[in-house]
Amino acid sequence: MGIDINLSLNYYKRKDIQQAILRSARGREVAVKANDRFLRRPDILSYENEVFDFAKKGATSFHLSEELWLNALELKPSMSRKDLNALRKGWDLIIDVDSKHWELAKVITYLITKVLEEQGIFNYSVKFSGNKGFHIGLAYESFPKEVYGQKIKDLFPELPQKIAKYIIDYIEENYLEVNKKENSVVFDNKYFFTIKELEDISSKDLFVNVCRKCNNEISEIKEETYFLCPSCGLKVPADKGENYKTCPNCNKLIPPENRYEDKLCPICRHNEFYEKLNTLAIIEVDTLLISQRHMFRSPYSLHEKSGLVSVPIKKDEILSFNKESAKPEAIKPGPEFMNRNVKENEAYTLFLKALDFSKKKEEYNFYEAKQKEYKIITKKTSLELFPPCIKKILEGLEDGKKRALFILINFLSNVGWSYDDIKDLILEWNSKNNPPLRENIIIGQLNYHKSRKQKILPPNCTNNMYYKDLGICSPDRFCKFIKNPVNYVNKRLNKTEPPNKK
Repeated sequence: MGIDINLSLNYYKRKDIQQAILRSARGREVAVKANDRFLRRPDILSYENEVFDFAKKGATSFHLSEELWLNALELKPSMSRKDLNALRKGWDLIIDVDSKHWELAKVITYLITKVLEEQGIFNYSVKFSGNKGFHIGLAYESFPKEVYGQKIKDLFPELPQKIAKYIIDYIEENYLEVNKKENSVVFDNKYFFTIKELEDISSKDLFVNVCRKCNNEISEIKEETYFLCPSCGLKVPADKGENYKTCPNCNKLIPPENRYEDKLCPICRHNEFYEKLNTLAIIEVDTLLISQRHMFRSPYSLHEKSGLVSVPIKKDEILSFNKESAKPEAIKPGPEFMNRNVKENEAYTLFLKALDFSKKKEEYNFYEAKQKEYKIITKKTSLELFPPCIKKILEGLEDGKKRALFILINFLSNVGWSYDDIKDLILEWNSKNNPPLRENIIIGQLNYHKSRKQKILPPNCTNNMYYKDLGICSPDRFCKFIKNPVNYVNKRLNKTEPPNKK
């Protein structure tokens, strides 16, 4: 259903609406939609009367890039990531909540804002999307400029996706409970939705199987049929229709009672599972699907399907918001959706936790220790047994000190060093740097790593961004046979000598 042209013209000719849309469009690419198609891209808005000019050409809605550009008109469809990074000034975080169930959309939006506040973020913005959900906005000015030595402005769209996944997981762990007795799902101990209601909102299965060993959600459990030889114990694969099998090891016939069928995890081949709620089936956050040059509906833009306005609201109005208040004739522009007057680094903790969460899910370039590969080291390792790259860092650096700090903390915490010893060594190292890092950065990183329940390995040796790019990779005869600096120490402690080169 399209918007009546008279409605569109009467709405967009208002000066207060034109001014509100223009303010939101500053520094962004603008895409103008005329009912079912977008007009020219890239485009920008420079003057308020352009809003009405587009409306006279049939424009029904205005959409803005989440990314902030130095010059949006230089954008091209085939630009490389490198060129996009060079042109991108930054990006705002837009968490896009959408749901067929209106009351659920309000509860999820409310809980996301609750998660943000628990991470120390209070300068966020909220707006009604114009149809079935809400947009939660966090301004780029509140972001750290770097995390783990990587420029935040260049981590689009993967970092917003990771943040969305972290927030969804946080809600699942802290605010979501399945009450099978009442046949309902409960959010924050007070918002109840029946299983039947939730099944109606999504075509996805509401429950999924999770492997008890590797903790991965399994979309399809692998079935394995085999015979177990009673004489030699050999496990012999079998087809489903086979009732007898001859053991290839001892050449004896295996009877039907020794035929088994197992359901196995396709990742680790474990055969025990438990069922859990498929959170993504009910918490629908479109931020998980964003791509380069992704757009969101401009504040105070009309929505083609509903005829309503995408209007900013106060955070305490989320649960009580009524769509009637988004009718065009009821709109009076107030505060801007994306508040740029924010606290610097306010989102630092959220970004750090989101990246750590993604590392644990093996989505990022850092790896957790695998017990079979990395023996746990409890006794403080001597500096003499450190790999060449770590020794090189400890000599002091001019560039890449934040990345090196990340390497050192994770390395030392995995080779038996206490946090007091780590602090002393890192402060001594920092005195050799030119220029040294600010001490509050070091203490903040140490305190954060100390608070984590699980240790994380330093990046693997193949991660050039950390070793070769920093100029600290100078391998000795052990390095060829290891994956990670911690593995190097394991080999040295076990006195495992590499083979001599011929």
